[in-house]
Amino acid sequence: MMLKRLTRHILFQFQYHLFAKRRISSDDAVTLFGFSLHIPQTVFHPALYNTSCFLGDYVSSLDLRGKSVIDMGCGSGLISLIAARAGASVASVDINQRAVEATRDNALRNNLHDRIAACLGDLFEPIDQLVFDYIFMNPPFYSGEPKSVADHAWRSGKELDFYERFVRLSRDHLSSSGQIIYVLSSDADVGGISALFRSGGFSVNVLRTKRLLFETLTIFVASQNS
Repeated sequence: MMLKRLTRHILFQFQYHLFAKRRISSDDAVTLFGFSLHIPQTVFHPALYNTSCFLGDYVSSLDLRGKSVIDMGCGSGLISLIAARAGASVASVDINQRAVEATRDNALRNNLHDRIAACLGDLFEPIDQLVFDYIFMNPPFYSGEPKSVADHAWRSGKELDFYERFVRLSRDHLSSSGQIIYVLSSDADVGGISALFRSGGFSVNVLRTKRLLFETLTIFVASQNS
């Protein structure tokens, strides 16, 4: 396991310096799922990392007509756009001001601005009184305190702080039949995160799994226990 993690770390560093660094060091543009996206600096780039498209593919398979949705940690707004196109009303939340601006910009350029409301804030802070049918989330996988605004997309704080707060607060914002759908990498503490959901009154099940060379991606669904 340690050798696998070390190999993946080396491969990640190689890919970062060869491909990703140039694209995230300046504003970028990309087309994904038929959407034209502008990706500013400091905003998580959905074309460079596998989780965004993996989660996006699943969300695009859902019938979201008439549903209310949160895109938690919306980044450039890809998941928001997919959900809105499928018929949902979307609240997009991010702690990064540039991500909020990018989501608004991308919603406008793809003619979905009437279905997407992008809000700046930490977790449920900006939509405190609202209840939703779905919460979609591509969360930070790594432990440790974020060193910058951009680093919030990668680091969840000490001892899964992000997940502990999210689980504790989410019950007040989820309808009785609502679902939390989130993606995790095998680089994350998958067992610890699942345990937090279960101890918080949720059942957790696997929806999809994708095996990559040095990593496994899994989409989970968490539903409130009756």
